[in-house]
Amino acid sequence: MDASPIIWFKFNKAHFRKKGGIISSKLIAIRIKYRVIVIILFLCTSCINILNKKHNSGNYEKNENDLFLVRIVSVKEDNKKNLAEYLRIICLPVWSKLIKEDLLDEINVFQLEVIDSMQVEYPTKDFLILAQFTRGTSLEKYLEAEKVFGENHLDEETIFKVIRSEVLVSTPNSYFQSTHPQTNAAKDIDFFIEFIDVNNSVDDLTQYRNLMMSYFGPVNGILVEKRYLYNFMAFETVEIIMKIDDSSTNWNQIHISGDFKRNINLNWDSLYSHFFQEELSTDMDSVWALLPKIRELLPYYTGRLMSHLSLLNSNNNQE
Repeated sequence: MDASPIIWFKFNKAHFRKKGGIISSKLIAIRIKYRVIVIILFLCTSCINILNKKHNSGNYEKNENDLFLVRIVSVKEDNKKNLAEYLRIICLPVWSKLIKEDLLDEINVFQLEVIDSMQVEYPTKDFLILAQFTRGTSLEKYLEAEKVFGENHLDEETIFKVIRSEVLVSTPNSYFQSTHPQTNAAKDIDFFIEFIDVNNSVDDLTQYRNLMMSYFGPVNGILVEKRYLYNFMAFETVEIIMKIDDSSTNWNQIHISGDFKRNINLNWDSLYSHFFQEELSTDMDSVWALLPKIRELLPYYTGRLMSHLSLLNSNNNQE
């Protein structure tokens, strides 16, 4: 109904008249009572909608239903420069066309370097390519467009090898984009990438998501707001398109956080503990103790943003 029910039910003398005269006062009372009930229901529904809109505001909700495509690429050491050039010459024009067709909202390329090298025998993760689809773009539509604009060059193995390709969504209340547009992310930010394998059971996946939604996500959001972090993005795997048969590619969560280089000497444990207690009235250690039971951390990576390979759809960029 386009018109407001309050206006639609506005009392009008014509509503209370019959052809032969005034309708009975009892009938009038019934109609008035009915209309009052409808108005009350409308007001309650409106209040609920307003509260929902307020609850759903924020960085995460902007991306709640968006899809992300991640490709993890392994490259031999002497081919890393060749790959960067290959992405610039071959893939960048394809991504530009995808943005022009309003299928791609943003794409970023990170060059990775492992911190924990205990699994050196496994294929390395050298590059992470993160593409965010525009709202309403499906995986099938995107991949079909890639074929139209240029063959899917990331499937070629002459220079590099894709070791995993997957579709992700952002974890509720755990996706906080940068609020610092003046920052040179390639120069001033150290990115850290975690690949996390949560036990593949409904109970453990639900518990992990709830811990992220209730504790770790909100605290990281506070750190972004207070400029301790540049951004924090937590993702959950929706669909694995392909992966090599290797235990090093078994994960179902990816976390990317950007640390300001100026904060290199911060005591992060104390900082997290402080905001857990101050903002959530919760002891961080007691919450943290629940994680080892339900998830496994894979080797930890730093990431360097390759800004010359990053693109943003300005039509869909909302501050």
